[in-house]
Amino acid sequence: MKNLQLIPDTHRHDPIVKASFDYDRELIVLVKSQKGARWSRTLQSWYFLKKDFQLNSFYQALKGKVYLDYSKLNTNIPKVAPKRTTSKTAKKTVALPKAYNEQLILKRYSQNTIKTYTSCFHTFMGFFGNKPIDSLTKKEIKVFLLHLIQHEKASASTQNQYINAIKFYYEKVLKQPKMVFTIERPKKEKRLPEVLTESEILLLLKNTLNLKHKTILSLLYSGGLRVGELIGMRIQDILWDKGFMFVRGGKGKKDRITLLSEENIKNIPNFGIFELN
Repeated sequence: MKNLQLIPDTHRHDPIVKASFDYDRELIVLVKSQKGARWSRTLQSWYFLKKDFQLNSFYQALKGKVYLDYSKLNTNIPKVAPKRTTSKTAKKTVALPKAYNEQLILKRYSQNTIKTYTSCFHTFMGFFGNKPIDSLTKKEIKVFLLHLIQHEKASASTQNQYINAIKFYYEKVLKQPKMVFTIERPKKEKRLPEVLTESEILLLLKNTLNLKHKTILSLLYSGGLRVGELIGMRIQDILWDKGFMFVRGGKGKKDRITLLSEENIKNIPNFGIFELN
């Protein structure tokens, strides 16, 4: 989306509002069509006399077409946030509330979830600088989420992670009512997965000569295991006589049972990877 900044200035002793933006023909036509628009060769910019300039009308005319920053006009109208940074440098200057991490641990969230939440909340705090986050309004939080989408190009799943991290602080740490920070979530994308055919899987297994790798691939495929689930699997979790594998602490810290194929029952002991009693 194109960016345009409104800047207070003076031209020929008259207070003006200058429209600052990179050269763009479509944007020039859009600004030029607004009531009171003037061009200054001296300023090399389009401008409006401050006494005649109607910010609300200008905003409505450009809404959805231009990212408008009018923070420097010192107006009481709710402003669209200027482009800010959510860099790693910003994170380092802000200390994460101790209670935030403690509550994640008390709730027994997984290490991956704790890492994701703390990283997202660090970025969130860095966006607002030294402003107290306990008093942020819903509108201000939405400004941050818009920044993620428009400038950071965050995906829908990443946006959801930030929403979860933010809501955790206000609802679980500060114990505020859930309705106070009900934030719109993006629609979940529905995409068909890329799945290898049976012949492709067989070809992959056939050409894998390393016994350990062949065992890993075979178990992953036949049992529908996640990599983390396979890494945490123990020899006693494989029920050879029943043709099952016992998955402990899978996604969501849930145990489950999955199938062990007949081919695995027949071949894996011969791979020499497991020592069976």
